[in-house]
Amino acid sequence: DGIDEQRQVFINQTNMLPTLLRESPINWADDISFFLDQLETINNHNQLFKDKLDLKRIGVFGMSMGGMATNEICISDSRVQAGINMDGGLTGSQLDKKIQTPFMFLNGKRYIGYGKLFTSNITKDGYSFSVRDADHYNFTDYSIYKIQNLSFLMGTIEGNRTIEIMNDLVVAFFDKYLKENENNNIIDIAQNYPEIEIWTNL
Repeated sequence: DGIDEQRQVFINQTNMLPTLLRESPINWADDISFFLDQLETINNHNQLFKDKLDLKRIGVFGMSMGGMATNEICISDSRVQAGINMDGGLTGSQLDKKIQTPFMFLNGKRYIGYGKLFTSNITKDGYSFSVRDADHYNFTDYSIYKIQNLSFLMGTIEGNRTIEIMNDLVVAFFDKYLKENENNNIIDIAQNYPEIEIWTNL
């Protein structure tokens, strides 16, 4: 079914990265956990904010290496209730673990066909949406503020179209899994965009 070959692609990519980049998702996830520790301390002891923070509804999302860090925090820290990875893929070490929250991969064209692998790594509701003709930097502000020397990582999709897709799917996902808006059908929203390849484990 191609999953073994796809797993090997991520293992090979990870092995080619310098140590700093291989370890960054774990280190960044540790930073997020530290930040959550501080929020708990503030919520428990700070006079101004005591019992004012809703720490039962924590979501994390990131793009590229930040997406890999989001994978990691949703593996390692049960305080995070939902996560989104934008075009970050997986590291080799994450393939042997499971993402423990509802999770969405929102990808560019290079991950078309990887949806089954991505969603098989998620124990809860999982989605993989790959946008045809979108490339890595379409998931940043460079999608609408062009920079010439980054054009090699820009797809041909119209810039505002990518922003619209991100706005619709990211907000709907977190509204569903953090605000418990059960009326949000993420698949229906994705189907409004024919350029999206859809895969889910539901």
